[in-house]
Amino acid sequence: MGVRMLTYAHLKRFVSWRTVATLAVATALGCIIATVRLPLIHRPAEHAGDQLVNIGRVTAGSVIRHVFTLHNDQDRDVKIANVLTSCGCTVADLPKRTISAHDSLEIPVTVKLPDEDRDFEVYAAVSYSDSSSPTKLMLRFHTVRELPTVLDLGRFGKHEARTAEFAFKPANPLNRVVRLEYDNRVLTIEDNQKGRAAGINSYDLRLSDDPQSGDIDQTVTLIISDGHNTAARSMRVVGHRFFAVEARETQLLLDAPLASVAVGHIYSPYNRPFRVTAFTASNPGLEVETLKSGNDANELVFHVKRARALDAGVTRATLTITGKDALGEEFNLTLPVLALGSIASADRP
Repeated sequence: MGVRMLTYAHLKRFVSWRTVATLAVATALGCIIATVRLPLIHRPAEHAGDQLVNIGRVTAGSVIRHVFTLHNDQDRDVKIANVLTSCGCTVADLPKRTISAHDSLEIPVTVKLPDEDRDFEVYAAVSYSDSSSPTKLMLRFHTVRELPTVLDLGRFGKHEARTAEFAFKPANPLNRVVRLEYDNRVLTIEDNQKGRAAGINSYDLRLSDDPQSGDIDQTVTLIISDGHNTAARSMRVVGHRFFAVEARETQLLLDAPLASVAVGHIYSPYNRPFRVTAFTASNPGLEVETLKSGNDANELVFHVKRARALDAGVTRATLTITGKDALGEEFNLTLPVLALGSIASADRP
């Protein structure tokens, strides 16, 4: 008597009564029942399990790469349909889409970590053409912001002292600061010893009394070492130092070829009265007219206009404003001027 091969679906549906009836009849007839191994659902046993790797403490904002390995211990090839990642910061490289029988496949996963202190987990989900459940390749981190990306000193006056504190928190406790690299003509940095007990390097930063006005943009680099390898961590120090008087505009524009007026504003950040001694244009085809002052001469409004006829082209010039405030603090501002239509050739200096 032949043995009927039951599929998994048939067995699940009929095993409750048909199998029992068949066995009873066969026993009664004295037949020998052959042992039947039901075919497995096509789900590769080895590659179906999720994988989790706990990386531990890592530097926030860094890039981490880990290589996962999928094994196929079956007698047939396994085809990969797709690989999806949990976020845009995670990229999984798929070198090929087939894992041969009794072979393995390496899948590199690269993660751009967030620039903040937090627990972080990402994954790449590998799906298969045979509709098996996807395999999750998971990475878990605790990101540590070792150093601020930017240290902003804000706005401050020419003679105003500016200090700040920052700390280096190593993701790897073996890392130590070997040296600091920065422009010591602009910055002074000293270890204040505050975080040594906790393995943290804490520093006091002071901006030197540089007489130059304008934006501060300096880079501080920490060279660190774990005793074998060295690395660098960098931080920008930014701020704005102003003189006794500042301009609200970064450029004055005369935007009509034949006739237009650019309005300028200068003011005292200290709210002190000031007096302009001279407006000097680099091109004599431009002239300045003072309109009014407000807030008890803490602010001055003026017009820049063309003094003569213009021909076609573009004129680039500068306007220099000099004077003193009520405490005798001198100021010297230079503003670029852009005019559509150049000064007539006879009037050029």
